[in-house]
Amino acid sequence: MATGSPRVIAAVLRRRALQLEREVREAERQAGQRGLEIARQLSGGSFSRAQLRAMGHPYAARRPRPPADPAIVNRQTGRFQAAWKLQGPRKTAKGLVTKLVNNAPQAGALDRGTARMIARPIRVKLLALLALERRRLHDRAVRTALKG
Repeated sequence: MATGSPRVIAAVLRRRALQLEREVREAERQAGQRGLEIARQLSGGSFSRAQLRAMGHPYAARRPRPPADPAIVNRQTGRFQAAWKLQGPRKTAKGLVTKLVNNAPQAGALDRGTARMIARPIRVKLLALLALERRRLHDRAVRTALKG
């Protein structure tokens, strides 16, 4: 810990606080990039429309029997996969915020499902896959900043 006058100690603590903020922001940026990679992977399933039709529409709400994890969205036109965008990290009143969004027309229907199609829990799967790595990145950022 710093020793010296209150002014010197305050200056050291301000520097450490700034370093902590920089490290956490970088960790959050890296976590966001990893989330973007995971989202694109989950949006790149390999079943074609013809294959799904031959399987009897396995994601249909009337009789769902997905051939793979429902969170994996099969790549059709590629628009959904390409529509993932990372926003942030940015500082808000609630803290540091990073958003991963998909503005493709079918994103809402995939997330919620429809009367004809089961919901595809890509967000839940993404958060589960990212949680441990994000925690590790943030823990490392705090340790790095506190080393001084």
